[in-house]
This record gives sequence, structure tokens and C-alpha cells, in this order.
Amino acid sequence: MRLPTWPAGLVAVVAALLVGTGPSLHGQEGFKFKSGVELVNVNVTVTDRSGRFISGLTQEDFVVYDDTHEQEITHFTAERVPVSLGITLDTSGSMAGEKMQSAKEALYVPTSPTEKYQAKAFIDTFVYRAGDVVGAQTEGLLGRLGMGLAALASFAVPLAMAWLVLGAWLGYAQRLRATQHTEGVSA
Repeated sequence: MRLPTWPAGLVAVVAALLVGTGPSLHGQEGFKFKSGVELVNVNVTVTDRSGRFISGLTQEDFVVYDDTHEQEITHFTAERVPVSLGITLDTSGSMAGEKMQSAKEALYVPTSPTEKYQAKAFIDTFVYRAGDVVGAQTEGLLGRLGMGLAALASFAVPLAMAWLVLGAWLGYAQRLRATQHTEGVSA
């Protein structure tokens, strides 16, 4: 069964309309956005010259610099953390047919709760921060167009509805794939 692709296309068009750059709002009255960072996570893997992992390191074994200024390490743990990966898919003619189908199927395999938890770090950082950037850019664009926060609110409701439709569609597609996967395993 082929799923409709219009929800993803709708979100892509809306996202493209939101991305805007231009002059800042310095010197203008109105809403001002201020941002700061209180804590930066730095995940490290330490290996020797042979590529073997070195374990047993403590907080005192590390020094962190921001430019040339030494920074205090306020939190330290030696536990393993999930890794976020980006996947690049070759869409050239050499991948046509069965190769491309196999690659696509590998991307949509239902995952275990452990795998979902490991993906949480990526979602919490990239997706939420991308949303913050889109929100700030939208507010800036509306400000340059002479519109205020009321216009932002009236724009956000249809955008939220588009995300709701996309989320429902993705949930339906995942349930369908999970059902097909379990039927394929039982057969």
C-alpha cells in the first residue's frame, strides 16, 4: 500500500516560507529576544595510539577551554551515552531497483524502546533547537514586515495544525510498517 506524500510536502513548503534572513531588529522598539547558554555537554571518547578505548578517567584528567579561557567542569560522568548519527542515502542510478528498496526498508524498521531512548538525545537537541531557530526567524520576519506577536500567534495555529497532520500521518505509517514487519517475521 502506498501512503500519500502530501503531508510531508505541506510541511516542507511551510518550513521553506518560515526560513528568512535579513537585518536584525536593533534600534527598533518591540519584542527583543535574548539567549544564553548555561551548560554545554561535551561528550568525549579517549583512545590510545592503537585506537583502543581508555577507561577509568576522572574529571581531573580533563581541561576544557572556550577560546583561550579555561572553563569549570561542573558535571562529570564516565557512563556511556547514546550516539547521534546522520544517514546519507545514495540516490544515483547505481542504487536503482532492489538496492534502493532495501536501503529504504532499513531506514523504517520498527525500533525497540532502548533504540527509541537512544534517539532522544538527537531529538532533544537538534529538533527542539531547530524549532527555536524557526520561531525566532519567524518573529524577526514578521517584525520586519510590520506585524507583531498577534500575527505570529495567528500564523502559529495553522503551522501547529500542519504538524498535527504530519504527526498523525507518520504514526499511521509507522503502525502500518510495524504490522507488516511482524507479519513478515511470523510468516
